[in-house]
Amino acid sequence: MSSPCGHRAGSGRSHAHGGCDQPGLCACPAVRAEIMPPATRCLRPGSWSDAARCLCRDCPGRLARKQAPALGRGQRAMRALSPEKSFLSRPITGAGLFVLGALLAASVSSLANAAAPEISWPSKLIDPHPLPDDLVLPLPCGGAMAFRAVDVPLPTETLLADRPITLGAPTPQEGYSQFTLQTWLSAPFKPQGKGEQTQKMRRYYLAKYDVTRNQYTAVMEGTKGHCPTAPTLTSPNGGQKPQTSISWNEAQDFLALWTSWLLKNAPQTLPQHQGTPGFLRLPTDAEWGYAARGGAKVSPEGFQQPMWPLPDGALKEDYIVAGAQDGLQKIGSKKPNPLGLYDMLGEVDQMMQEPYRLHHGERLQGQAGGIQLRGGNYLAASADELSTATRSEAPAYNVRTGEPTRQVTTGIRVAIGANALDSPQAVTQAEKEFQALYAHYAQQAARNSPAAQSLLTSMSAHATDAAGKAELARIKAQLVAEAQKREETEQLAVHAQLEALMALGGNIGELDHVASFIATQLEQLSKAAPGQDLSQARANLARRRAQIRVQSEAYAELIRSMIRQLPDRDLLAKAAQEEKTALQQAGRTDSLPLLSIALEDLQQAASGHMPAPEEIARQFHRDTP
Repeated sequence: MSSPCGHRAGSGRSHAHGGCDQPGLCACPAVRAEIMPPATRCLRPGSWSDAARCLCRDCPGRLARKQAPALGRGQRAMRALSPEKSFLSRPITGAGLFVLGALLAASVSSLANAAAPEISWPSKLIDPHPLPDDLVLPLPCGGAMAFRAVDVPLPTETLLADRPITLGAPTPQEGYSQFTLQTWLSAPFKPQGKGEQTQKMRRYYLAKYDVTRNQYTAVMEGTKGHCPTAPTLTSPNGGQKPQTSISWNEAQDFLALWTSWLLKNAPQTLPQHQGTPGFLRLPTDAEWGYAARGGAKVSPEGFQQPMWPLPDGALKEDYIVAGAQDGLQKIGSKKPNPLGLYDMLGEVDQMMQEPYRLHHGERLQGQAGGIQLRGGNYLAASADELSTATRSEAPAYNVRTGEPTRQVTTGIRVAIGANALDSPQAVTQAEKEFQALYAHYAQQAARNSPAAQSLLTSMSAHATDAAGKAELARIKAQLVAEAQKREETEQLAVHAQLEALMALGGNIGELDHVASFIATQLEQLSKAAPGQDLSQARANLARRRAQIRVQSEAYAELIRSMIRQLPDRDLLAKAAQEEKTALQQAGRTDSLPLLSIALEDLQQAASGHMPAPEEIARQFHRDTP
């Protein structure tokens, strides 16, 4: 006896008893979804209908009756991806993941040419300080939100490429929470352009401002079909101030609702990764920290400072909402950081995607804690109390009320991310790149510990039991991991040393320019007024020249130290090329001559010639504007 789905009873598969238009379960292998009591049916033969959403799916051996117009392929695909569908609540295999990806791609393709929802809010409610390269995403109810691209220069174009960044502060005060931390960063989206530097660049997006009350209400109410009264700049509820007093879970609800709304109504407005639109989430700690410091827009030495570089004469108070006199302000009330991001410090604490962790020296401690907050808030005594390392924890729940924690000083800033793998081709590429990396580090491990590698090879050849082979494989993997860690540590050291040489060279050049100017003025004044007292100017000149000598000697000592400690000249060549690429990607071409001088001095030092301090000053004087 066959079920209405075409499967025989007793075949080991559950099936509906009655008809596919009756309550029950259809067990067609490609479907596995609950069949709801019918209110609509599909036109296509051999299909079943989820009456609650009119989702038509193939179901062999049955004809569906005509009663409702068929949905388009894009609409069916989008509804198949609804989180309420029961078949999505079950574990999804790798093949199933790619089927879902194909469905999403098909839905996006069918909707790509649709007009984006109209943005009707006044521009000042969306972006008080618009820039030509802002990314603007629509919101329900005619609203929108502005984003800034955060570019991440990478050494190669590969899928596994990333770059090291150092966050935190080097001082032990509050080191348990914000000490120096070495981490790695990449990003999903490719900038437009065909140049070599653009091809090696990736970017993510971060909201230009904190989410406002107007924007939060538009999503939470508008996605339910209840648009609030059109917001105004002088809204009595402070609609242009950051949305606070929401829990981390409510922040996730906001992001999920907005992402779903965008995918259904304006998928073409989202940046794409591997042909699939991105999605909205909270930023990671690394993403927030990198963007707060100015990312690739600032120099390596500027990136390590507690505050992004400020223009001459600027005060921290110009950029940070902090102190009792400020209170909570409208978004964009202060000046932006170098990436065009407002209120990164002060105003409201910003929730991160991952939980808070303590610092165990220069690494994170193993326990995952409560809600991680970055940036500080307006209750700080002054702007000087806050920095890009400011980091704290909020409890996940209020133990007195039993409710998720909500704080009047905490808000959210939106990031746009993407899946790491969105196609079978991406999986193949990741596997190929990883195998190449593993082979490379295995060679390094053999070079670092030839005796151990030889012993492992011999033992593996004679091992017969599965447990012994597994243990040998584990030891080999550990040696490979150690080789990777060693090489990455060496690479980081070489990069840091090259950046230090460029920083010293730039300082030496600037000091020598000033000294030359003072010397010229002294000469002219001596001729114009022979009896004039110029002792103070001469003392100033002597002080500048002493500074030049001290920094030139430090530069020379660093050169000598690098030559003594450099394990592999190929490592220097690789680091130099990566440094050059990073400078070009960041638009810091004025630093390229400094890098060239440092590399030339390293080469000369390797052959036994180290420039004298005076020669060092002259060469940087020539190439420093």
